[in-house]
Amino acid sequence: MLNPEYNILKWAGSSLGYTHNEKSIVKMRDRKCTEETRSKISIARLGKSLSEETRLKMALAKKGKIHKDETIIKFKIAAASRAQKISVFDVVNNKKIEYDSIATAAKSLEIKPAIILNYINRNQIKPYKKRYIFSKV
Repeated sequence: MLNPEYNILKWAGSSLGYTHNEKSIVKMRDRKCTEETRSKISIARLGKSLSEETRLKMALAKKGKIHKDETIIKFKIAAASRAQKISVFDVVNNKKIEYDSIATAAKSLEIKPAIILNYINRNQIKPYKKRYIFSKV
């Protein structure tokens, strides 16, 4: 270990043990990244996955967090924009019903959403359970 007069850090080239002051922490937190910086960060993380221990720590940190009403509305708007509208044709009753999302259709038909998604992705023609034909709107 060095004991330099001119350097703040005791180990050369390492910020180990250094405590940032409050002003510096605020600057780092409030920093706005450019699109170029974001893409570089994304590329650096590409292909790396979090360990199970890290994922568990993150889950525990977020457990019990209560979101504001505004945030919940934003979640719902984002989910609605990703939703795929589908139509369900009931062969037995000869009725066609349109749903806002696969999840709502699955809930009303009491089946799993993955069943509908697979049916659509595989371009199946034969009715599911000899009753329902699913298609994107």
